[in-house]
Amino acid sequence: TNGDNGWASVPDAIVLQDGRIRIYYVTAAEMEHSIGSAISSDGLNFVKEPGIRVRNLVDPALVRIDDRYLLFAASINDGFKSLPRGVYYLESSDGLNFDEPVEVFKGDNVYDPSVLKIDDKTIRVFYGKINPPQMGIESYTGKIVE
Repeated sequence: TNGDNGWASVPDAIVLQDGRIRIYYVTAAEMEHSIGSAISSDGLNFVKEPGIRVRNLVDPALVRIDDRYLLFAASINDGFKSLPRGVYYLESSDGLNFDEPVEVFKGDNVYDPSVLKIDDKTIRVFYGKINPPQMGIESYTGKIVE
């Protein structure tokens, strides 16, 4: 997208309660890796939304639980300021403004989380992991706390 300094990648989409579709993606819009968003009413034509959704995390994956949006993302290098490497989640009631990151787990060489809602109390996070000399996929299952 325009304004992302040539860096718009790793998208994830979610259908909003009003039927529109929002895509979250990695952006370097303000010369730091962050998560931006774009919105569409038809799923084909998207308009970039102003602002940054989440700073210093990348590789967004979303799920909606009741009226909450949970965004999972990775901190992948030491340049991501105050967050150690690992996978985090953030909550939002509107899909635009997210709370502070909550650690799911710390770990080096993890990337691209993907989330699956098992039931209203359980989610599973799949993620890539580089374990030299080979790459793999692992998962983490957690209970949703209210």
